[in-house]
Amino acid sequence: MNKKIISIIACVLLLTTVLPAIGTEKIDKGEDEQTSTVTDDWPMFCHDPERSGYTTSTGPDTSLISWNVELYPDDGWYASDDTDSGPVVANGYVYVNDENILYCLDIENGNEIWRDEIIGVREASPAVVDGKVYISAANITCLNALTGEKIWDSLDLLAEYSSYDCSPLVIDDKVYVAGDQIYCLDAEGNGDGTTTLIWNASLDDPGVWIIDSLVYGDGKLFINYHGTLFCINATDGCPLWQNTTAGGSAIPAYADGFIYLGSSDYYLYCFNATTGERIYRKYFHVGASIGSPVVVNDKIYVALSCRYNWDPYMKCLYALNGTEIWSHTFTENRRIISSPAMTADGKLYVGIGTGQPQHNRKGEIVCLNAETGQEIWKKTTSTKVGVMSSPAVAYGRLFIKYDGKIYCFGNGAPETPDTPEGPSSGVANQNHRFETSSTDPDGHYIKYYWDWGDGSPLTYCWGQSGDTVSSTHKWTDAGIYYNIRVKAVDRYDLESNWSNFATIYIYAPGAPEVPDKPSGPSSGGPGEELCFSTTSIDPDSDLIYFNWSWGDDSFSGWLGPYNSYENATACHTWSKGNYEIKVKAKDDPNGDGDLSDGNESDWSESHMVEIIFQPKLSIGDITGGVLKINAEIKNIGDIEITNVKWNITIGGGGIILAGKDASGTIDVLNSGDTEIVLDKPVFGFGVITITVTANADGVEEVVKTVDGFVLLFLVLRM
Repeated sequence: MNKKIISIIACVLLLTTVLPAIGTEKIDKGEDEQTSTVTDDWPMFCHDPERSGYTTSTGPDTSLISWNVELYPDDGWYASDDTDSGPVVANGYVYVNDENILYCLDIENGNEIWRDEIIGVREASPAVVDGKVYISAANITCLNALTGEKIWDSLDLLAEYSSYDCSPLVIDDKVYVAGDQIYCLDAEGNGDGTTTLIWNASLDDPGVWIIDSLVYGDGKLFINYHGTLFCINATDGCPLWQNTTAGGSAIPAYADGFIYLGSSDYYLYCFNATTGERIYRKYFHVGASIGSPVVVNDKIYVALSCRYNWDPYMKCLYALNGTEIWSHTFTENRRIISSPAMTADGKLYVGIGTGQPQHNRKGEIVCLNAETGQEIWKKTTSTKVGVMSSPAVAYGRLFIKYDGKIYCFGNGAPETPDTPEGPSSGVANQNHRFETSSTDPDGHYIKYYWDWGDGSPLTYCWGQSGDTVSSTHKWTDAGIYYNIRVKAVDRYDLESNWSNFATIYIYAPGAPEVPDKPSGPSSGGPGEELCFSTTSIDPDSDLIYFNWSWGDDSFSGWLGPYNSYENATACHTWSKGNYEIKVKAKDDPNGDGDLSDGNESDWSESHMVEIIFQPKLSIGDITGGVLKINAEIKNIGDIEITNVKWNITIGGGGIILAGKDASGTIDVLNSGDTEIVLDKPVFGFGVITITVTANADGVEEVVKTVDGFVLLFLVLRM
């Protein structure tokens, strides 16, 4: 294997131990899946202290914009996006600064988490390491990454100046920045709002301010300073070597023991990082480089702009000797300030500025195939200044600032899954299946993580976006309600919120099944006895008892016994109100009426009953007499009844000469009152049937029939 490849692998392994904040564990998968899913953050300018510009994350395949957030009003030309500061991404949050404000945004939707005023911040990108945000401005400030609260600042340590424009470099609990000098500060701080200056070092010309970012590699710091590349010891600030490039401002990158620098003098330089010896320089007749190159897999990717015609290019070279592999020409009359970014799936992203303002052209964000240099997609901006910001790529998304906004391209998190659907009860130590579904906005496969509510490790299953998936689980402890929820995770470890809970009651093996939902009336009057029925099945065919909950804090107690499948009935009365009726079952394993060793089911579904004041008619006694029939019409309801219509009809086999039918109206019948109505005169002979009916608007009709005998003018009940 090539020595350079071995060294690069070693460097990557070193980064994973020294820089844990660059990777973030997104999901606690539980004990059943010990391997953590790690997603590559973009925690500082050009991704890492080496300014490699390379991430193990994949990048978006299209120019689809997931969200954007306005940072400041866009004035069309001299807007604040005329800076090369770029966003950074860590632990699911995006950090971006402009116009003296540092923002923390939710990666999922761009919602603002917090903002903090940082006077003088403009060119520098923040750095996020170990839960802290570091930003260079009028001084160096350290904030809590989650809350934005200040931890410390360097007001009493550094020289006064309007702005420290270089992006901070954070490694090994130290913060490195450059201004009038190079400073090394304690990253943790002193706990009292201050920090400690570990060392400071001056370069050749203390009168000229350093505006380019520092680069770290193998215990050394590198900076290109007015045509000279300096190397100093990162531990104590002592100078190690320097070499001239004849170029101006440009940012180097470190890889595999070498420093690569695209300079404004139209050359790409390669230096031995240990000795400072120049290994080679590659001349570009097409233009000069300002941003940091990407160095990965023995290749260099460098963005160039011609200072005369502003035509921009991207070139891919062999890192070993600078031999060109491919060249891509962008739209003419534009310039590149942005440092490119490269992803693990071979995509190269860069922002394109617009050159001179009189050209009146738009900027671009361009995605290239890193292997061939062919364009994959391009997005045109709206302002004349174009894109000066350097991109950041993390979680399968591209983040970049232009047009007065920060944009997120590419992948979005799946939607919150549907509430799991499955049984409401089940038996312990048996599998029970639940289903759900979610949609991923990018159509990716979805990994569903299930929380079964019993403290067991999360389990997972896979599904295509939009498809219904299912998973099973068994619970060991009976007599408990368990809450079940699920969340969706896409291929980039972007998570949805947890779903709503589904609930299951687990009962012991051998217990009766949960009884059927009680059946019976849904309304009644106060004091009126209402009856309900249900049934259950016992797996062992034991006798079953039922306990009814009447919803008024009273219970029936265990009523029975009943056989499996046999209908069980119970009755109850209520006062006015709404009541929730449910029932549970318990078996009698020994059939001796002692339920202390019985197995109990969960409560059934509830049946609602409304007890209201209502009118209700009833027919009381029907009696005979001389030439007449008497009938009692009663109001047994709770309110008065008006216009009660009644009717008495005589039928049967007898001969009725008079009084065969009579009817009338009771104007008002108050609650609890009884009215006697008459059919007279009645005259005939033989066996008869007497039928009495009564009804009123909104009141159920009542009917009562009795048998009798009529002997001429005398009516008798039989």
